[in-house]
Amino acid sequence: MIKVTVYRDKLGNWTGFKSEGHAMHGGNSKYDLVCAAISMHLQTIEYSLTKFIKKISVKKNDGYLELIFQSNEDIRLGGIEYIFLNGIEILHENYKNSIKVHNKEVEFHV
Repeated sequence: MIKVTVYRDKLGNWTGFKSEGHAMHGGNSKYDLVCAAISMHLQTIEYSLTKFIKKISVKKNDGYLELIFQSNEDIRLGGIEYIFLNGIEILHENYKNSIKVHNKEVEFHV
């Protein structure tokens, strides 16, 4: 199971995300593709954010990626957030048993 947590501040602004886990179920190639799809989507988001926004804390390991914004002032964040959420929604709708998504209110630290 892949769990995606979308971090938001008290005003509902996107402040980062965490993804953890794997979709693989006993070597079933269908679920390996789910894992590959979400990994590619999240890595593209990570690349875009770190290339254009810069003020981001990144932690990653096997089956784990967490990005926390150190500033939410860059206007490009809104566009990347839209792409991030749409991609997660598409994957979740098609693979509900493999991907869970929820929001978490966090304190924003600049």
